[in-house]
Amino acid sequence: MHDLADHHVHVHSVSQVSPDGNVSTTTVIFIPSEADAGKFLSCRAENMKLAGSAVEDQWKIQVHCELRPVLHVSTVRVHLCQSIGCAY
Repeated sequence: MHDLADHHVHVHSVSQVSPDGNVSTTTVIFIPSEADAGKFLSCRAENMKLAGSAVEDQWKIQVHCELRPVLHVSTVRVHLCQSIGCAY
């Protein structure tokens, strides 16, 4: 099992707490790369005032990438006279 914590990951998160302080919500924006395919993204929540309250879930990341065609252009010059022995 691969873990995203093993690598440097750019994540943007925004946290909000309800007016009564009973609910906190964190929204995370994570943009995976091709290297993240097959790794796991996990989420863990815990109430520090309540022992054993940790809850965790995880998802295996499936990355779908667009094909990126690469075109290599080279120039080939053929001198016909060289191959048949004529002067130019």
